[in-house]
Amino acid sequence: MKKRNILAILVASFISGSLWAQTEPVEIAQSSEYYYRCLEALPNGEFLACSNNWDTRTFRIQRMNGDGEVLQETVHPDYGYQLYCEEIFQDGEGNNWMIGGKDYGDSLRICVGLIGDDLFFNETGSFPFEKDYVLPLVYRNADGTFIMSCYKEHYRASQYVRIVRFDDKGTVLADRSFVDDMSANPQYGALLNYTFVPDANGEKFYFAFPYYYTKDMRVDCFELDKDLNSTLFREDVFRDLPQHSFPMIPYTVRHPQTGEVLVMGELSLAPFNGQTEVVQDAMIAKLDSEFRYQGMAWGKTTQTHDQRSLSRAIDFGQDGSIYMCAYMDNLAISDFCVSRFDANLHKLDEVFYHSPLYSTIPFYICVLTDGSCVISTNGSTRNPDEHVTANAIFHIPAEAFLSVEEAHANGLKVAIAYPNPGGNEMHIRTTVENATVEVYDM
Repeated sequence: MKKRNILAILVASFISGSLWAQTEPVEIAQSSEYYYRCLEALPNGEFLACSNNWDTRTFRIQRMNGDGEVLQETVHPDYGYQLYCEEIFQDGEGNNWMIGGKDYGDSLRICVGLIGDDLFFNETGSFPFEKDYVLPLVYRNADGTFIMSCYKEHYRASQYVRIVRFDDKGTVLADRSFVDDMSANPQYGALLNYTFVPDANGEKFYFAFPYYYTKDMRVDCFELDKDLNSTLFREDVFRDLPQHSFPMIPYTVRHPQTGEVLVMGELSLAPFNGQTEVVQDAMIAKLDSEFRYQGMAWGKTTQTHDQRSLSRAIDFGQDGSIYMCAYMDNLAISDFCVSRFDANLHKLDEVFYHSPLYSTIPFYICVLTDGSCVISTNGSTRNPDEHVTANAIFHIPAEAFLSVEEAHANGLKVAIAYPNPGGNEMHIRTTVENATVEVYDM
């Protein structure tokens, strides 16, 4: 049998009666007025979506399904302050706790409370907080208390971080700033950001600072007790990463099943392939229960500056799989991708989104109970002369994340094959990283 006939048979076996299984993310909600922020999964594939209109100072909570249908909606008016959400947590009884802020213009209060069945935020307590802190990370501890950390941005070593532990009544239980720890060592350069996570029982907390350090980069880690006192100091926790690489602006979370710490950030790389600039690729690293480096994996590797989602960058499926959300930033172009890994950081699959009209930056990822996921994004038109805000929620169906075996079991194909009409070549397009192609002479 001639080679061209083999190709024809293979093409037919891949394509006949099916479509390529790569399912594009679907935009299910868009607004030029409301900025979508936090998302939280509910039963039956539904979710809560929080958004703000900064012009009218209103705050909106919606209950939606994966098709974008709004099932319920509540708008909180201007109370004399701007209410907004930083994080939502669901406790063991199915209650949705919200940590947010009340911005009075010249002052700020951090508030905690429950989202009721009517989707109104019912505050249970609050405490005053300084306004010039940015990028907060918030966790709910095993004992029901909350802990929040954020940093104040100044020039060089004057930059510092503040951590507050508080209860559901807004009572501050511990409060610490780390400016003294950093400024005491003159060999530190710029503090880039921080990463932070409690242990599985909420008895200890691990807090790591990335630095420029004597023309190199490093991460030092503190272990803290419940009163936020230092009980252990560990230097250069990512020393085993490749030389001149470094996880910048990290997001940290503990795996709910294994207890291991996952850190997502941008790994800074030396210039390659003739580039003159440093390239940053989205990465995910695994640490043991005491913040020791165990290994890492990449997201989609590109010659652009890839970065994590601006808020929640990692979420988990019910099977323990890990979903990592990042965006690819190439000059004025921003797109996002979601990579799915197993608990050992073996990449299972990856979904990529590109919009020809909008520059789309992911803010928050949430995996739903049906295996699909939703992503809130902030963006605008790519044309600089036609600036239009486009804030959206995208839905990625569960079938977009199927492996080869799973896809075949569900009657789907995960590849297409097509010949090159001008030569004896065949091209195969696939949605998975590791796949086997078998060719038979029939």
